[in-house]
Amino acid sequence: MESSPSAPAPLEVKYIKKTDSEANPVLPGRWIAMLAITIFTSAFLLFQVQPLISKFILPWFGGSPAVWTTAMLFFQCLLFAGYAYAHVVTKYLPLDRHLKLHVALLILSSFAAFFVAPNPAFRPEGDENPSLRILLLLASCVGLPYFTLASTGPLVSAWFARVYDGKSPYRLYSLSNVGSFAALVSFPYLFEPYFKLQHMGIAWTGIYLVFALICSMTAIQLLGLGSPAKQTDPKLDALSKADPVPSHPTMSQRIACLGLPALASLTMIAATDHVSHNVAPEPRLWITTLGLYLLTFIITFDHPRWFHSRAVSASTFIGIFLLVTRAELLEFLGINWGFGVSELRWSHMIVMFLICFLCHGQLIRLRPASNSYLTEFYLCISAGGALGGLFASLIATNLFDDYYEWPLCLILGATLSL
Repeated sequence: MESSPSAPAPLEVKYIKKTDSEANPVLPGRWIAMLAITIFTSAFLLFQVQPLISKFILPWFGGSPAVWTTAMLFFQCLLFAGYAYAHVVTKYLPLDRHLKLHVALLILSSFAAFFVAPNPAFRPEGDENPSLRILLLLASCVGLPYFTLASTGPLVSAWFARVYDGKSPYRLYSLSNVGSFAALVSFPYLFEPYFKLQHMGIAWTGIYLVFALICSMTAIQLLGLGSPAKQTDPKLDALSKADPVPSHPTMSQRIACLGLPALASLTMIAATDHVSHNVAPEPRLWITTLGLYLLTFIITFDHPRWFHSRAVSASTFIGIFLLVTRAELLEFLGINWGFGVSELRWSHMIVMFLICFLCHGQLIRLRPASNSYLTEFYLCISAGGALGGLFASLIATNLFDDYYEWPLCLILGATLSL
């Protein structure tokens, strides 16, 4: 039977996929599972160690908000440093050198993980400014392990993109946020009530050693492949031509990749502060806001089908409008009904979720078409999140004489939704 003129293209794609499978017989199943375990565990450990170490040191320094702010600033800066390291080694070092370097880093950080419990020698003395002592303490007990964990997400995604060129690596980023979400929820409700801090520190070290072993095995298996030449896949070429995103990010795209996560980060922090000071304080409100923030990452980076720009933009604008004008609308409609504390708190949380969802949905649409710019994309996301946090914790407190961050986020969110 004669084939149609379009028949050879699918046959060629099938042949290429078969050749890749024969060349890399270990990678398709077990290696991907190891990647998934590595990236999930690294994110879980990242979000476990932050409240764990804070619980250790807060009583030492009086439990003031400045202690928490200093600790968060340390973690944000180190997270950015980890993303920067992943970008530099994948972009400027040959594959074999950067894999060997990272395995060495995993080994060194495994030894450092045994000292996650803070040294009592760092307890403050007198009325000195605690900021420098807090930074030195954090660097000494969790600095190297945290840096290694922070680099894992973008680095593992780059490994995946190298082996499976043309397949989307962004579901791995979604998986990392699932790990973060699991740690966020499990620490206050599962671990903290039933385990002592010392025991949690020992468990964290044990899990870190397992993570380091699996990540090292993943890197060694990739090292065994050498540096394979990229395969040419007609099907992927067609997808690249159909993708409206250029392979080389423009300056405006880079700025947007900084601005969108910065707005989302600022919105999350501003909503938490606003509800705490102007609605009703709640001890674990930050778990709700941070959980919703992570959920927007999970949804948008899992698959583009979950984000419909027009629907989310319209929902965001309507949500902001109803939140701002709720009293006037009820009076205009002649409805005598007041918002309770719970309703008011959740109305702010829903609007915060919509703004973050819109920001991260627009962000994933700016993803680079070429995986060569993958780590740069993640670096911009990390830098943007850090900028939003710095503005909320340092700049806004000195710039404004009241809590204007939340109204500013509402204005920016409404503008973005138009």
